[in-house]
Amino acid sequence: MMTHVTTSLNIHCTDSDTDKLSVPTNADHNDNTVAGWKWCVFTRSPTANQQPFVVCFAGTTPHTLLMSLTDFLIESREKELLALSCSRSMVCGEHFKVRKAFVSTTTRHLLQQMKQMFLQMQQVPRGISSPIPVVFVFSGTGSAWLGMCKHLIENNHTFKAVIGDIDSSLRRYVPWSLTKRLAGSYDVEDMIFGPVSIFACQVALTRLWQELGVQPAAVIGLSLGEVAAAHIAGILPLDEAVRVVFHRAKILSNAKEGKVILVRNLETAKVEAVCSNYKGQLNIGMFYSPVACSVTGDRKAVDALVNEIISVHKPEIKVTDLNCCRAYHSHHVEAGQHQLVQELNHLRTEDPSVKMISTVSPEYTTHDISLTKYWGQSIRQPVQFCEGIRTAGSHKNTIFLEIGPKTVLRAHVRDIFFDRSSAPLCLPSLSYPRTNNDLLQSAAVLYEHNLHIKWDALMTDRTREGSG
Repeated sequence: MMTHVTTSLNIHCTDSDTDKLSVPTNADHNDNTVAGWKWCVFTRSPTANQQPFVVCFAGTTPHTLLMSLTDFLIESREKELLALSCSRSMVCGEHFKVRKAFVSTTTRHLLQQMKQMFLQMQQVPRGISSPIPVVFVFSGTGSAWLGMCKHLIENNHTFKAVIGDIDSSLRRYVPWSLTKRLAGSYDVEDMIFGPVSIFACQVALTRLWQELGVQPAAVIGLSLGEVAAAHIAGILPLDEAVRVVFHRAKILSNAKEGKVILVRNLETAKVEAVCSNYKGQLNIGMFYSPVACSVTGDRKAVDALVNEIISVHKPEIKVTDLNCCRAYHSHHVEAGQHQLVQELNHLRTEDPSVKMISTVSPEYTTHDISLTKYWGQSIRQPVQFCEGIRTAGSHKNTIFLEIGPKTVLRAHVRDIFFDRSSAPLCLPSLSYPRTNNDLLQSAAVLYEHNLHIKWDALMTDRTREGSG
């Protein structure tokens, strides 16, 4: 629920990009609380320019939230500027349920954002009293991009430490260093390194989100993403998850070459009907939504199908070549399915701590996912992403948090929930070619939805060392 609140205020934006955020002289260097509202500042570095920071506001009602915003603007204009570092644990008005957060790079940028909010009379949120479930969504093969982890490895201790743990486990199988390759922007098209790097990025991002205080109500993965999802759910210990992801990548790299395309704006039932004319040559690889799916299989057959659906169906049909040199989830990986089951003999699993929704079949239980044969099925069977996401989003207020180098669900979420007046909120962790701005923006939105964000988890190591 949202409500409009208006005010009259003369807002001044300074011209200097190096101005620090201001607080009243009697503040405790963490926050300012005045008669039912609060604001506080989190900076990633107390000295560096152009580094993103978050300013959080909270109130007991939309009106007091607006008072908090107004108070901050007045103080930033009239009081002596005082830089803040996040030197203590910051409680950003957790007992206040009406919240707003801004992610900015300079004081001027922040004040411009706030001014725009007032001038456009944007809606101020009402309080959200009940907890909102957050579902972690793990992306699949092809989501990696050059340098995707470099910034976080350099600036976040938790992220770097998790990458190091995965690196140590991976050394059983490869002679190279995962950490060095990620920090050095190694070629993500490499058919072993690419999938492993996506898995590592997903696990490290999850641990960072958990350190921020965001815990998943459930997890779901898209193909390769199921390995990280099973680890985060507690089903696969880290060493076993690394074992699965390595052998999975190795076996698929040896599969027969083929082609994969994405077909959008055409009912998947119609695509399936066309595929049936190419028996033994084509398969539906992934069901993204009722009007989007991937087709995988023999290169010539895929090209013929493209010509057929474009000539028969409406011009708004969109076909995208996914540039995959292997026909994932097709008859081309039939032998690989059996090889993977053999490699994963005596797979060790544990009881889950978080619910995992399978995209091999959303009806599968934890017992099914814990079986070795499941991981063979996961590379051969079509990915039931649409059905799995609908299952995960059965709660009307569910928030989907995408865990991976790129987003996948955001492009399809409106079509998946076609029967609702509005689609569930879908937030990114990373997206090409950003660094950590997406993560900060998503954390700010989660804060506004009544999640208690531990902002100091995003401090750089240098900031930690320099804090009192």
